[in-house]
Amino acid sequence: MVLMMIHKLGLMLAIIFGFVYLAKRTEPLKWLHRIFGLLTIVSFIVYIIVKNFTNSGYILYALLLLAASLIPYLYKRRAKTAVHLSLVAASIVWLVLIHVV
Repeated sequence: MVLMMIHKLGLMLAIIFGFVYLAKRTEPLKWLHRIFGLLTIVSFIVYIIVKNFTNSGYILYALLLLAASLIPYLYKRRAKTAVHLSLVAASIVWLVLIHVV
């Protein structure tokens, strides 16, 4: 339960600092966004390992978040911000869908 709270808090702070970084483009905001994004991914991967990989929907959610975090480093075109945002949005939509359906 604590891991999920860390994940939720890290995700919300990463999204907030990400949007602020899009507006201001300063280096400290970029690092805060990266730190909270990394906290989000690590806490969720540890949660999946603790739960013994039992929920495939959560595994796909983690893979989408991991892909979103790697895009800025692997995709060197101008559209990398759009791809990053679309993967984050897709992971959040997937998370909502696995809880609704």
